Amino acid sequence: MANHKSSEKRARSSETKRQQNSNYLSAVRTAVKKYRFALNGLTVGTGEDATKVMDLLKKAQTALAKAAAKGMLHKNNAARSISRLTQAFKGVEKSGVSASAATKPKAKSAKASAKKTAAKKSVKKTAAKSTKSKK
Repeated sequence: MANHKSSEKRARSSETKRQQNSNYLSAVRTAVKKYRFALNGLTVGTGEDATKVMDLLKKAQTALAKAAAKGMLHKNNAARSISRLTQAFKGVEKSGVSASAATKPKAKSAKASAKKTAAKKSVKKTAAKSTKSKK
């Protein structure tokens, strides 16, 4: 038991922090667990959508990174967990389950991107000409 006023206060604040940290770590574990269940559903084929699994992966990664930033988890522990969660998703993706909907959309054709850049260049040229003629 604390004998001094400052040590009593320290004991109270330590208990409060312990409870807050416990609740936060519980939320992190829940986020990871939800992702793993969804990933398992994706592999089994129970109708889990790949975009939903990708969103859960992002939430779990964010929760782990924040816990590491706040000092509740060691940064290497969080990095290792994030890496393993991402590897699991990529492993499922390679095994034949289409997760292309969750990843970036396909790039536009080279023709379309060339047209865009040409249009941007012509706009820049006309703007440069108009500024020169005003001087």
